[in-house]
Amino acid sequence: MANQNKGYPQRLREKFLKSGLDHAAVALVFVHNHPTGNPKPNQDDISITKKLKEAVEAIDVSVHDHPIFLGMMFVLLQTMD
Repeated sequence: MANQNKGYPQRLREKFLKSGLDHAAVALVFVHNHPTGNPKPNQDDISITKKLKEAVEAIDVSVHDHPIFLGMMFVLLQTMD
């Protein structure tokens, strides 16, 4: 998630997280893509997933997974714990 405009990814995460909570979700799946050509999670992906998971679990919302897509390939962060 590292890019020149660090504020944009933060606002985007907040928007989608708020949407899930506004709809009284009991579970969430976080999804994003890696246009760089490598679907392997980077340290930012792992860190952000951990923070989001801790935040929503504090209000009894579970996180089912966080797939990272690259075309038809994907990596699941939950299976990497």
